[in-house]
Amino acid sequence: MTILLWALSVPLAILLIGALFQAIGSAIDRRLYPAPGRLVLVQDSRLHVYSEGEGAPTIILEAGVATSSLSWRAVQSELAQFTR
Repeated sequence: MTILLWALSVPLAILLIGALFQAIGSAIDRRLYPAPGRLVLVQDSRLHVYSEGEGAPTIILEAGVATSSLSWRAVQSELAQFTR
């Protein structure tokens, strides 16, 4: 019975320690490296918006599946020179 108890408790302890380590690391990263832009309330959810430039028309760049807004960063900087 003690071998079975060890076989279950050791992997569970490792899993819990790993989850705690990940949670602490993620909290530190969020504080040290905040996302640029701001969160905007849209209906019942929040949308992350990063806006550059001024004027009209406003151009909206949307990141695709499994990408972030960083993939548009170079294009956004160029567009910001003459429009929002």
